[in-house]
Amino acid sequence: MASGTPLRPSSFDTFIGQNHVKEQLNLALESAVMRDDVIDHVLLAGPAGTGKTTLANIMSSRLGTRCVETIANVMRKPQDAANNLVNLRRGDILFIDEIHALPITVQEYFYTAMEDYKINTIAGRSRRAVTVNLQKFILVGATTNEGQLSSPMLSRFGLVCNLKPYSDQDVGMIATRGAKALGIGITDEAIKLVVDRCRGVPRITLRHIKRMRDSATIMHKSMIDLESAIHAYRVLQIGEHGMTNQDRAVLKVLSGKKHATGIQGVSSESNIDQETISNLIEPHLLRIGAIVRTPRGRLITKVGEKINKDIQQ
Repeated sequence: MASGTPLRPSSFDTFIGQNHVKEQLNLALESAVMRDDVIDHVLLAGPAGTGKTTLANIMSSRLGTRCVETIANVMRKPQDAANNLVNLRRGDILFIDEIHALPITVQEYFYTAMEDYKINTIAGRSRRAVTVNLQKFILVGATTNEGQLSSPMLSRFGLVCNLKPYSDQDVGMIATRGAKALGIGITDEAIKLVVDRCRGVPRITLRHIKRMRDSATIMHKSMIDLESAIHAYRVLQIGEHGMTNQDRAVLKVLSGKKHATGIQGVSSESNIDQETISNLIEPHLLRIGAIVRTPRGRLITKVGEKINKDIQQ
């Protein structure tokens, strides 16, 4: 039976890690509440799974307003943005995940909305262009690639927060808290295994803890121990350093090559799409020192060659 502890933190006090970001946001929020005002628009930049959505929800909870969540891929034209904006109330947060994927025309449409809180849209059956005054809202954008946003769009965010990779200690605390939220204990040995294989990402950490809970359950164990953790990772096919089958495929492509390989070549040989390689696989392989990225492409390192050799044995 679950303990009642939520898996997703509901306040800055229960959000583990990213202390520098929490301090920046808390300062802005406390100041705005005291002035009965709305904080500046916020950009949260960092790897996937590091808590950007959770932070947006904590912000709205602190303000007592709504957090309206959407993703950039569904906003293909300005009218899509307008449909979200016109329904916002004062202080509401419009959270746009992967905001760097917004088409330039949609980014340009947001300029006036973010700066002057007004937009031009088409009215009813007459199809007349009208100016609509918006409530003072807060745009919170989440991105894994800050550099893909246009300079004018970036300049309209009053607060840019860069989320850092999580430390082993923070990941261990997240694993412990996640197990507690699921109503089960976890041993130190199992936590060490999670720290090695979760890629330093809270979302992945919690996903692994759930599968370990499943293994412990079918093994009739009252807590997650090393045996149940190893069983879960065997089923998930996740090895040392958090290596997945896709990670292994990319290393196999690069292994033994003396010249750098471009992402198109890596994608073609591994049969993995370029976006998955760029956003999910490469960041981890770079983090553990298995590859380096050069202007000409990707090169495997000695560390990567050793990992690949161990995998093949």
